[in-house]
Amino acid sequence: MDELADILHTDAIRMRYFKGSTDKLIVVFCGVGTQRSQPPPIEMFASATQGAQHHALFVTDASRCWLNTPGFDVQIASAVQRVAARILPSKVTLIGNSMGGTMALLLSNMIPCDSVLAFAPQFSVHPEIVPEELRWSYFRNKIERFSYPQIDELDPQSRTIQIVHGDSPDELVHALRFPQLQRLRHYIVPGTDHHLIKKLKTDGALTTLVKHAINQRPGRFRGAMQKHGAMFRSEYEAQHPFALDNVALRLTG
Repeated sequence: MDELADILHTDAIRMRYFKGSTDKLIVVFCGVGTQRSQPPPIEMFASATQGAQHHALFVTDASRCWLNTPGFDVQIASAVQRVAARILPSKVTLIGNSMGGTMALLLSNMIPCDSVLAFAPQFSVHPEIVPEELRWSYFRNKIERFSYPQIDELDPQSRTIQIVHGDSPDELVHALRFPQLQRLRHYIVPGTDHHLIKKLKTDGALTTLVKHAINQRPGRFRGAMQKHGAMFRSEYEAQHPFALDNVALRLTG
């Protein structure tokens, strides 16, 4: 990844660009990472670039604010549009994992894009909206103002939007709060948790899934996901009432 060039670097936000050789631009929003004292690492380089083919932008946020710091959304969207104006891509895809998945979904109405793929995104980190979420309290408690209290106004009529969650209780408290919209493709993978993307990578599936998202082939994406046990959220809810009951207790208790 020595070929990455900084196009934006502030105290919190860093955006790095990889120059590809195709007419596609992939914007990767990275997650929280595992080292609190270090900026989050770049994720999904090989999958996003499809073996160093596609143009790619990698977005990391050292403050871990879930896009809530005023002005971060405009900074990021403007930087993406500057790159897009230079390379004139035929397709723009937003991809993210965890916090990055949330950012990709939130920015999908600000950044002109064709496809969005979000792995294990949080519906909200606002303590009053998802009080059960305790995993990132250290960062959540530093958010002074919630510019984006929750994910609203997804537009799956204008672009392909695919969301993938595991079904551990801490994932379902987010997954079950997402709106159920026509043409929104929301998958649940039974027996997986927040480390879903690591499992897909280990199983050799991640690059193929990202390829289908980039090429806007939702049927092929679904087929690849089904090989790993995934099902649409509506199917999951019909087949796993006990899991839903357990989460409902957390939501109401």
